[in-house]
Amino acid sequence: MNVFDPAAFDRFAVVAFGTPEVVAAVEELGGSIGDISITNLQDNTFFAEIAIATPSGDVRLDARPSDAIATGVRVDARIWASEEVLDASGVEFEQ
Repeated sequence: MNVFDPAAFDRFAVVAFGTPEVVAAVEELGGSIGDISITNLQDNTFFAEIAIATPSGDVRLDARPSDAIATGVRVDARIWASEEVLDASGVEFEQ
């Protein structure tokens, strides 16, 4: 395949994994979902990571925030956002 030929990509299917598939794949590989972190806000776009504990060590998986939050809710994980991200988003909390 010529990677510079856009028409070459027409021959490949794009597979999107949803929350149940991500959780099942992690568990099938002997891992577990840890915390969810909303890590950044840039150009009005949030970024997130899913912490995964595996038998060979901990990893962080970049994810769309909606998918990360849905995954966290599904496995009852803690969901975090830094004060910097909250401040940048304009969200205000009463104390």
